[in-house]
Amino acid sequence: MKWTQIVKAALVLGVIVAFFWFVWTIKSILIPFGFAALLAYLLNPIVKKLSLHGLSRPIASSLIVLAFLIVFLFVAFIPWPILSQQLTVLQTRLPLMLSNLQNMLTHSALIEQFFPMIAAGEIAQWFTHIRDVVIENVNFSNISQQVFGVLMKGSSVILNVLTWVALMPIITYYLLANWPSTVKMLRRLVPVGWRLDVFQLGDEMDAVLSQYVRGQFLLIISLALYYAIGLSFTGLDVAVSVGILTGCFVIVPFVGFSLGLILGALSALLQFGFSMPFFAVLAIYAVGQVLESYVLTPRLVGERIGLSPVAVIFALMVFGALFGFVGVVFALPASAIAVVVMRHMRGRYFDSPFYKAQ
Repeated sequence: MKWTQIVKAALVLGVIVAFFWFVWTIKSILIPFGFAALLAYLLNPIVKKLSLHGLSRPIASSLIVLAFLIVFLFVAFIPWPILSQQLTVLQTRLPLMLSNLQNMLTHSALIEQFFPMIAAGEIAQWFTHIRDVVIENVNFSNISQQVFGVLMKGSSVILNVLTWVALMPIITYYLLANWPSTVKMLRRLVPVGWRLDVFQLGDEMDAVLSQYVRGQFLLIISLALYYAIGLSFTGLDVAVSVGILTGCFVIVPFVGFSLGLILGALSALLQFGFSMPFFAVLAIYAVGQVLESYVLTPRLVGERIGLSPVAVIFALMVFGALFGFVGVVFALPASAIAVVVMRHMRGRYFDSPFYKAQ
């Protein structure tokens, strides 16, 4: 009997290893399907409510996918007009900013105190040369063309991304339209003797992921309010739009903060120059990053899905190292599922004769 159990355990282990090896081999193909499945899972409750109000599931699915696409495109493209406008202003103000920086340094008591060997005339010559180089060679209006040229050199990557973007709404629609039948089919595949445990495990995973989504939503709202209000106190003209964008893009760790920091710092630099309001904007982003990483994310997201602050940071680093950008996006929900599975495995281990043996 023991040998039979050992063989069964070896077969199960072999199947698990083979499955993960297969997934790792085709991971680039699975990316759009993974995103579409996650999106369908998140949108399914809304489609279900619309279906209860008389709409057929295919129509409700198409409406929800279309609404999501509109919101996604709006959020994805709204920062570019702001960035383009700021770059245009930067192009015209950059020589004046360099002149102001030159005047500040040439009349600085700290420069004279710590670097007495540097004469004011030398600083003026350096900045005159730098200003001439910038005026002749730096043209922010051509940045988009240069970026496009660089991207075209990696045309295969661009083609893959465009393919994913085109496939995701289609896959999401079909998953949503056939969600009940798909879930029913998957449930029927589970062996009868395992169904109670597997269904209980699935319900716990669903509850944990729901907590994660609610926590992520609260995180976005909290950070959007913080940045919008904080930047408004500095007098920044685009405080509300930049603050809301920083909060919305926080759904992708580090990327949202980086984009918001670039937009906020650039806008503050053009509006205030190197003055106290500019450094106040930088301080707001520094405090915001600390709040996001060590206070809000662990409490609003980590505690809701059963992860400690250290576990949240560890999960982001591990998944980012293994799967790059996609890994960072899926790190916390995947870790939440892992927590549920580990909790069940721990319970089984504590109840096993192996653990209780004297």
